[in-house]
Amino acid sequence: MRIRLVGVLLVGWLVAGVGAEQTRPIFTGMWKFVGEKSTPANRSGLGDEIRITQEANALVLEGPMTQLVTQPDGKSELVVGGLGPPMVYTMDGEEHSPARNPVRPSDGGFTFYYLSGGPYRVSWDGNALVVTGSDEILYTSKGMMEWVRRRLNTRLSMDPDGALVIERTIERDPADKGQIDVKKGAYRSIYRKVS
Repeated sequence: MRIRLVGVLLVGWLVAGVGAEQTRPIFTGMWKFVGEKSTPANRSGLGDEIRITQEANALVLEGPMTQLVTQPDGKSELVVGGLGPPMVYTMDGEEHSPARNPVRPSDGGFTFYYLSGGPYRVSWDGNALVVTGSDEILYTSKGMMEWVRRRLNTRLSMDPDGALVIERTIERDPADKGQIDVKKGAYRSIYRKVS
């Protein structure tokens, strides 16, 4: 009787585990930022349009390509346009360092990364996918330019209406000292599926 009870409990536990994984959202699609439902309304967490492909053990993200381009007069400016190269994030809860995917060619330009350009970790927290990571990005302020190491935390989930919710915090790594003051950013961006 005791062996049968243990067997029933084990089968029930396995079925419950499989059911929990089956209810996890699928983020695959082309998504467009909905400002009026987001905080702040005028700035998205990952860009105005993003493409996500969710595979069995990886999240592939294509976000807006942001480049620092040097103009003929010698001045540099940030230019945003089109989707950048796909970045692949392994979803196994382990720490990974992303391969530096090639960027589209541009004279005097480069592209930034999306969820993380440095070491990262992706894991499920209930029905939300959480990406913790870091990157290094160029900041400009009052005529100064400085590379800043940042810590990133990005949480992807779906609301009951099928909208993609991206909650994101960005802050300077405390170990990274510099002259430019970098404020902590917090975003709750809502995206609707367009394809």
